[in-house]
Amino acid sequence: MASRVPPTHTPGYLEALIQPNTEPVYSDIVSIDETGLHTEDGNFHEVDLIVCATGFDMAWTPHFELRGVDDARIQDAWSPVPNCYLGIAAPGFPNYWVMNGPRGNLCNGTVIPCFETQLDYVIQAAKKIQSDRIRAIEVKQDITTALNKYIDTWHEGGVWSGECKSWYKNNTKGGKIMCWGGSSIHYLKSIKYPRWEHYHIRYIDDNPWAFLGNGRTKGEWYDDFEMMTPYFRLSHTPWDIE
Repeated sequence: MASRVPPTHTPGYLEALIQPNTEPVYSDIVSIDETGLHTEDGNFHEVDLIVCATGFDMAWTPHFELRGVDDARIQDAWSPVPNCYLGIAAPGFPNYWVMNGPRGNLCNGTVIPCFETQLDYVIQAAKKIQSDRIRAIEVKQDITTALNKYIDTWHEGGVWSGECKSWYKNNTKGGKIMCWGGSSIHYLKSIKYPRWEHYHIRYIDDNPWAFLGNGRTKGEWYDDFEMMTPYFRLSHTPWDIE
């Protein structure tokens, strides 16, 4: 049976941390001189080379001006704590989605399939907007508040709640943890299919059924037999009507 070992940073990374020529240091750096590093615990570490890996700028808000309902600025609405749904949507900002936003899968596994599933989610939303003649689709605040309450509760017993600074907590010890409340696979399952009942939907037309058009499908319009009979199947596979 093949071994199922969770992926780490790279093969050999964790093993390197316990080698006799490696010394992990967790105290903050207070100064650097020509020969090494001075740390907050009073120690000096002589080094030949310094490689700076300072993490990421977790400002969360976009670098461009973004305004939503009632002319609200997302830079104000997300200060000091981002108000985000599933790491992809924001109450008060209709038709707006982000990739790998706050409270998404930031630290619990590989992000590539999460990016792909987030994109699939947004594509489903775009198709719904187009097919149903939707003017604005905006995630509800009460749903987002309840989700954040769940995530906060989950993190009470998680490693990220430890008394140490982290960019997951805005580089503070006691800040709100901006990671998903669960594993990366759990996150994928949570965003696989949009829950439209979590959204306020405003339509282009006064009648939300205006998208029904002239009462004929695309297959009927083009007299296409295959498009008119998608339910004729040789196996139990999903089907749709165009």
